[in-house]
Amino acid sequence: MQRLAVALSAAALVVALLGATPLGNAAEKTVKHVVRAAKPEKKTRGPRGPRGPRGPRGFQGPPGVKGDKGDAGALPNAFEARNTNAVEISGTTAETATTVLASGTLPPGKYAFNAQVSLHGLGEVLVSCQAQGPGSAGPRIGAPAPLHVGTSAGAVRDGTLPLAFAATFDAPGSVYVRCWIDDPSAQHPTATSSDIVALTVGSLSGP
Repeated sequence: MQRLAVALSAAALVVALLGATPLGNAAEKTVKHVVRAAKPEKKTRGPRGPRGPRGPRGFQGPPGVKGDKGDAGALPNAFEARNTNAVEISGTTAETATTVLASGTLPPGKYAFNAQVSLHGLGEVLVSCQAQGPGSAGPRIGAPAPLHVGTSAGAVRDGTLPLAFAATFDAPGSVYVRCWIDDPSAQHPTATSSDIVALTVGSLSGP
């Protein structure tokens, strides 16, 4: 770059000394050509190259501020009742069924129930049990569950009869589990123990 400046200065001096002579004009053209050639050419943007490979993953940022703890959800309520006293079953219809278990008073709400009755008998008889409520005069709840009690083939001397049902109580009341037999002349079986669990639920669906 320094050499170019010296050359241009010398050329300019020649132009000044020669003036308008043919040699001076030629020198002036030469200087203009040199100056023009010394100017950097205007850069033009070339085509965009292909996308480079993806860089490495950056460091994990600091953890955010911990939020406030939410309110605890409402837990269901459960109620249980049990009778360990033996009860002889003598009723022969659903209307005259023998009560083998009565729960405590349940508050209004929607409930899912699970109950079971342990039976013992030597006579050949079909025992059916069903829940009723709220109250002893309330409607029957769920479907009756049967169990063949006795000593013959297909019967059991000791067995457990399960019940599962659901109900909505618009007013406080108790649930009753009642059983009956199909043959009044047969030896009466016995409910040796009974228990029921009621669980509150948010909603009920179905028939």
